[in-house]
Amino acid sequence: MAQIRKRVLKSGKASYEVRIHRKGNPDLSKSFPSLAEAKAWAAATESKIDGGSLVNRKAEKTLVKDALADFLDGGNLGESEKLRLRVVTHDLGDFAVSALTHKIVAKYIETLLVTPVPPPSNRKKAHPLYDGARERTYAPASVRKIYYLLKKGIEWHARRESYVLDPQVFKDQDIPKPWEGMREMRLSADEEKRLYEAAKRGYVHQDEWPLLIGFALETALRAQEQLLARWVDLNLPGRTLRIPAEHVKIRKERGIPLSKRACEILEEMKAKKKDGEQRIFWQFPDNGQELAKAFKRLTHRAGLVDFRWHDLRHEATSRLYEKGRLSDVQIAKITGHSSLDTLGGYYHLRPSELASQMD
Repeated sequence: MAQIRKRVLKSGKASYEVRIHRKGNPDLSKSFPSLAEAKAWAAATESKIDGGSLVNRKAEKTLVKDALADFLDGGNLGESEKLRLRVVTHDLGDFAVSALTHKIVAKYIETLLVTPVPPPSNRKKAHPLYDGARERTYAPASVRKIYYLLKKGIEWHARRESYVLDPQVFKDQDIPKPWEGMREMRLSADEEKRLYEAAKRGYVHQDEWPLLIGFALETALRAQEQLLARWVDLNLPGRTLRIPAEHVKIRKERGIPLSKRACEILEEMKAKKKDGEQRIFWQFPDNGQELAKAFKRLTHRAGLVDFRWHDLRHEATSRLYEKGRLSDVQIAKITGHSSLDTLGGYYHLRPSELASQMD
C-alpha cells in the first residue's frame, strides 16, 4: 500500500507526500496540494504496477523530445538519421517517456505507413523529373528505420539517466520486414546500353559517367562509399579496395574484392588522376543527393522510368548472385549488409539465369 504523509509548509499550507515501495520497481514519491490528488495518483500508479508495468518518476518527468534531443547531441548520428529524428520528435515529442505504451508505438507505426511525406520546405514548385506533385507516403523501409531510431534513442537515454523503461513498449512490435516494399527493379541489356549512351552524350563528364556507372555495377557500393573512395585505400595489384568505417552507413569498415572490369575502370580513372586529389571519382560531388539529381537527368535522357542510382546497387547484388560462385555470407561481406535478411531484399534473380545453372 502507498504511504501518504501530510506535511505543513512554511507558508502554512498543507502538502501530501506519497511514497510507493514495491519489489521489482523503483521507489516512487510525489507531493500534492490535496489529499484527494495524492490518493488518486497513488491508486493509478499502483494499478500500473499491478498490471505489470514498471513506473518511475524520471520517465514521467522526461519528454520524448528532450530525450531525443540529448540523443541527437550524444548519439553520433548521420544526416539521414537526424532527419528521421526530427520526424519522430515532431510526432511524439510531447509525450512523457513513461506515457509511451506498446499500443501508442504500434499505432504510430501503422499511421506512418499511410502518412504523406511532406515536400521539402524549400521547394517552390514540383519538378517534372520528380513525378510532378505526386503524393508519396513513407516507405516500409523508412518506417522501419524511424521505429528503430525511436527505440535506440529512448533506450540510450534511459541507460544514460539510469531510469527503467516499461519493457513492453518495444517488445514484439509489428514493424515492416527488412525487405518489405523493396524495389525489384532490374536493368535489361537494352536499358543498360541506353544508360551508357545517355551518359556519353551528356553536357559534362561524358567520359567519366560511364566509368562511374560501370564501377557501381561491378562493386555494389553505396553511393557515398563510391564517391568518397580514395586512392590511398586502393590496392590495385591485390585487386582490393578498403571502405573506411567513416564512409559506411553502418559505420563498419570492410574490404571488397575487385573484378577485372572494376580494375580496368580504376586504371582509366588513374590516367585522369588530379594532383592533390584524394578521391578516385573526384569529378563528381562527394554527396549522394547531388549525384541522385544528376543521375535523374541522365536516366530521363535514356528513357528509363523511375530508375534511381540505388537501383544500380540492387542490380549489382543480383549479378553477384547470378555468378553462382559466392555464398550469402561472402556477398554480404562485399555489399556491407550486416543482416542476411536485409540482403535478401537486394537480389532479384532472373529465371533464365537460374535455368542455366540447373544443367
